[in-house]
Amino acid sequence: MRAVLHDSWQRMSRTGTGSGPVAALLPEFAVLRFSGGDVLSFLQGYLTVDTGTLSSAEVRLTALTNLQGRVVANGWCTCPRPDVLDWTVHRSLADHVIAFLGRYLAFSRTSAEVRTDDHLIIGVLNASMLPSVRVVDDESDLRVLLETHTPVSADRWQLQCVDDRLAVVSRPTSESFLPQMLDLVAAGAVDFDKGCYLGQEVVARAQHRGEVKRGLLRLEGPAPLLAAGDFLTDPAGRQAGTVISSVATESGQRCLAVVRLPPGTDYRADSLALSVY
Repeated sequence: MRAVLHDSWQRMSRTGTGSGPVAALLPEFAVLRFSGGDVLSFLQGYLTVDTGTLSSAEVRLTALTNLQGRVVANGWCTCPRPDVLDWTVHRSLADHVIAFLGRYLAFSRTSAEVRTDDHLIIGVLNASMLPSVRVVDDESDLRVLLETHTPVSADRWQLQCVDDRLAVVSRPTSESFLPQMLDLVAAGAVDFDKGCYLGQEVVARAQHRGEVKRGLLRLEGPAPLLAAGDFLTDPAGRQAGTVISSVATESGQRCLAVVRLPPGTDYRADSLALSVY
């Protein structure tokens, strides 16, 4: 059935530049569906967002951290029903997240699966141009979305993520960085008033004591495109950072990287020269 919706997207859309709200098909993401009588109380102990404040009408950025406070995955969650929470994460982490939570799910009334039913994951940029996602379940929903959003390429949406310093971890960078290192606190993905969750003490200590020694930086440079997990060096040749994501531009590429603080202005990835923008 997903092929039917994909065909509908192709038929209804024509990729353009889009000067207002835009929408892009995001095949590199997947939806994790958590369901059960205690789904919100269960996930309250693992996600950085306050699940008790979620409503069916909103989409919230959140993260899952390990015991050391490192981000396992991050992405956008929504609560279509009181017993269901859908969480959109990078596809490379979908099975890993379910395996990571498996030991805890066994003692709850919540189940988790990667959605394989009829749906599309659409990246949206609304009037504020802040990146978010929408999960479209049928053709009528898709038609309504495209009445108010101009279809664009996935690169257009991803470029806005880079420009807005919105980092999404994938398998090569999972469990490597605190939320603060990925600017997830500034993006509103971490609630410091919600109470305990896995890794909460480490995340809170880093926030209140200022013990973060690495931070997110925007870089640009020539092609070829860097991959998540690629290492960066400083002008002295010392390892200085890790690429989180990158996107092609007309002049080369732009990327997000976690670098050692204080940041420099120039970096290298093998033979590629990158500069802060």
